[in-house]
Amino acid sequence: MSAAQEKAASVGGCRLKGGQFVAVQAAPTLLDIAVASFDRQTGIPIIYFNPRAVSRLPAPFREFVHAHECAHHYLNHLRAGPVGSLGETEADCWAATELTAQGVLSASDIVAVSQVMTTLLPGDRTHLAGYIRARELQHCVRHSRNTEPDRVASATTD
Repeated sequence: MSAAQEKAASVGGCRLKGGQFVAVQAAPTLLDIAVASFDRQTGIPIIYFNPRAVSRLPAPFREFVHAHECAHHYLNHLRAGPVGSLGETEADCWAATELTAQGVLSASDIVAVSQVMTTLLPGDRTHLAGYIRARELQHCVRHSRNTEPDRVASATTD
């Protein structure tokens, strides 16, 4: 890993199944909180985030957003084209399961994330309304506590 990648990892990168690094880059003009994508020049996975939008979010929701975007890469959502509401729900579930399993977020943090979703996320053509996503997120976390989650040690968020 290059020095630049090491620095990026220390401020929020993540790794995929095979150890591939997903960089994080500020994009002040981004019209969303964050988005998973691929670098246009290199084709490597990247997460762009709007620093102004992210700075206004509670810490548990920032962690969740980061893991959610990592999930899109981990689950290969982007290779097939635009991510629909099912892919968004899968990314939400993966993020919540991973973060609670790693001890990054507690059950009360997930409740806080759900409340932020309900308040801030109106929904659009690819995202369900926040209150629906919050309900699905609570269901996912309850389900993952009752079953053995599909854990892959190399799929971590830094």
